[in-house]
Amino acid sequence: MKARFFTGFAVVGFWLLASPLPAADTVTAPVVSPPAAAPAKPAPGSDRNSVHAQLQVIVDRINAKIKDGAKTEADLAFDLRQFDYLLTMHRAEKTDEVADILYAKYSIYLNSLHLKDQALATLKQIARDFPNTTVAKAAAPLQARLEAQLTLAVGKPFHEFPAGLQDLAGAPLSLAKYRGKIVLVDFWATWCVPCVAEMPNVIAAYNKYHSKGLEIIGVTLDNADAGGHAKVAAFIKDHKMPWPQFYDGLGWNNVLAVQCGVEAIPTCYLLGRDGKILAISPRGPDLAPAIEKALAGR
Repeated sequence: MKARFFTGFAVVGFWLLASPLPAADTVTAPVVSPPAAAPAKPAPGSDRNSVHAQLQVIVDRINAKIKDGAKTEADLAFDLRQFDYLLTMHRAEKTDEVADILYAKYSIYLNSLHLKDQALATLKQIARDFPNTTVAKAAAPLQARLEAQLTLAVGKPFHEFPAGLQDLAGAPLSLAKYRGKIVLVDFWATWCVPCVAEMPNVIAAYNKYHSKGLEIIGVTLDNADAGGHAKVAAFIKDHKMPWPQFYDGLGWNNVLAVQCGVEAIPTCYLLGRDGKILAISPRGPDLAPAIEKALAGR
């Protein structure tokens, strides 16, 4: 995956790097950042030896390298070691400012290098070494989301749904009842423009392959305080979508979205007859071939 160049990622003390830029065909969850306590860069005449001033130098250098094409951990190895060196210099200081060093490193691993295991390890280090900071509080939900994502990989079992779920029509909703079928679990929302654009493709796939063993379970991230239930009901009726929809009115905090670490929609998981993940987000022209391959058992 291509590395990205960033210009505004929120950490507790100031702005370092941007949140990951959403692809043009997805909508990402809003990122809640800790409150800023200092300006974006050290003001003229300020202490150039402060943690933030030194951290900004590292980040500026990384941004420059990314702009010039750096995209692997090896490309940024020296700069990643500089995070560790700066952290060692201030190891006795359990402050938000020092915790920002790790938060910046986490952002590089996740947003620029797309290395989720290393990003998760860095979040765990924040929780372990800076437990009483605002940074740690902000990092906790990010850690939970990453942990959920890392459990859902091709070849791994998809999460069973929590007991007691009901679909939009009030019928019990269980993934286990679809065992033996090919299942597409589709996370979407009526307000999501890319989701709506992709829906005709999903509908066409259902109409073509349902009789051959395809089932779809929709998970809508519509929000109750925006009239979500009525909007979803009208949308599925107008677009003739007969498959079950799970809606709890919680938006991005939808229980299944949280369970799966969903941070962008549309997102979908194609499951095999044994409940294991065969493909993640096959969309557009990739959807039908993925379904055909699954149905054929290849």
